[in-house]
Parts: sequence; C-alpha cells; structure tokens
Amino acid sequence: MRIIRNVTSSQKQEQVTKYGDETHVLLDEREVEVVNEDETTYVQYEYDKVIVANSSAYADSVEAATNYFRKVNKEHLLNSIVVTTSSGKSFYADPISRTDLADAISIADESNETAVLWKLATGWEQVTLEEMKEARLLGLQEKAKVIGM
Repeated sequence: MRIIRNVTSSQKQEQVTKYGDETHVLLDEREVEVVNEDETTYVQYEYDKVIVANSSAYADSVEAATNYFRKVNKEHLLNSIVVTTSSGKSFYADPISRTDLADAISIADESNETAVLWKLATGWEQVTLEEMKEARLLGLQEKAKVIGM
C-alpha cells in the first residue's frame, strides 16, 4: 500500500477509483486557486490518496465503507442546516424546520400576519413573514448543495 499526498489535478476525483489491479482511495480534497502570469485564475484540486495494489477485496470493502460514510455524512449535513437571512437572523433549516417554516408562512398569509414569534438558532425572536420566506429559500438552496444539485 502506498500513500500519495498532494496529487494535483484539474478535475474532481471519485472517492474510490479502480485502475486495473490498483485502487485509489481519496482521503482529502482541497480547492486551490492558481493565478497565471497574466492575472487570470483557475481552480485546481489537490488530493491526499491511498493507492493499494492487488486489491479487489480491499477495494470492495473501501467502496462499501465510503458509500456508507457518504450516506451518514449527507444525512448529518441535511439535519444540521442553519441559514442566516439578510437581516442577520439565523434560522434552523433542517427538513422538519423547513416544513414548519412552510406551514407558518401559509398560516401567516391566510391570517394576514406580518410577524410571528419564532425559535431561531440564537433563541426566540420576532420575525417577519419575509424573513421566514427568505430562510425557507436559503434552506432549500443549502439542501441542494448537500445533495449535489
């Protein structure tokens, strides 16, 4: 087993990639902005990898573990979204909170309410209908980032 560090590439890498009898397992990824002499810039990626030779059984194990990690990590990220509106208020935006926001927006619209008391990430505060709508939109945008849209 070899460990390769700081591999650079212009393309994003897969978590686990098989090349013949070698398996490349991505450990870490960083975006690096490169500035040319003419001041133009481009993004390059830098990686830490483990490369394992003669590894079909090992590769299958790593691939299964990686897929499980992705699923658990995605679930954690989706359930811990907090967004900050342009007014500076931090709203919870996990799936349940987004549903609560949608319900509260509907009820506020139906009853002509313009502000309600809401539990923010920083505690209970009075928030406007517009702030709730912005928080719901920001929450959906964050969800899209997490799921890769």
